[in-house]
Amino acid sequence: MEEETSSPFGSRDAARELAYQALETDNRREASALAQKALAMDGECTDAQVVLARMELASPKALARQLRLVVERAGARLGAPFLQQHRGELWNFVEARPYLRARMALAQALERASRPLEAILHLEGLLALDPPDHLNARTLLVRCYLASGKLKPLDALLKQDSASPFLAWATVLARLKEKDEKQARRALEYARSLNPSVEALLTGREKQPRKLKDPAPPGSPDEAVLTLKLFGDLWSNDREAIYWLFKQG
Repeated sequence: MEEETSSPFGSRDAARELAYQALETDNRREASALAQKALAMDGECTDAQVVLARMELASPKALARQLRLVVERAGARLGAPFLQQHRGELWNFVEARPYLRARMALAQALERASRPLEAILHLEGLLALDPPDHLNARTLLVRCYLASGKLKPLDALLKQDSASPFLAWATVLARLKEKDEKQARRALEYARSLNPSVEALLTGREKQPRKLKDPAPPGSPDEAVLTLKLFGDLWSNDREAIYWLFKQG
């Protein structure tokens, strides 16, 4: 996540800085303390509300309900004219980033709650507001398109980065869902050229490395593990796709 550089002028700015620190830390106690302090300074601090909601609500459905309220309040705080005026460049405004992060958190909760169609609305909205995609909404959008069977809009995303193993292997799965085995085999050949270990891990022919290298070398088993963390469950839960992959040798 990109570091923010705004100076804490006033309680709202100072609260935003504290809440951003809460988002960044892996220490739950520290994150909670920072978020609580941020809310004491600014009762509507969006990032702080997201941090505490994630801590307090284990159910994805309950979390989604709470985050929807957070997003609505954050949007109202910025104002519809501001959001419309700066559509396509919203990330350039530090005060707007918590709103974008909250919408991303909501989309993630909706996807985990098995409501990909609702998540898609927010992810497409995020890309309209922030085309450079600082929050990596495209990756989750690929997952949601695959999960919901929305294959036509998925194709546009899959064509954006042909050198990505994630998108290459997502293309294979998309072609299988379309029942187009010829194109699936062609996509498989290309996906194998980028990282054959994805297939080996999916079929159990290769074991996951005990320790991953950082950064993962292109084409390596380490990269394959990271790729499957993004959407391996969509493959493993599709018995027909896995069976087809086994048959490809």
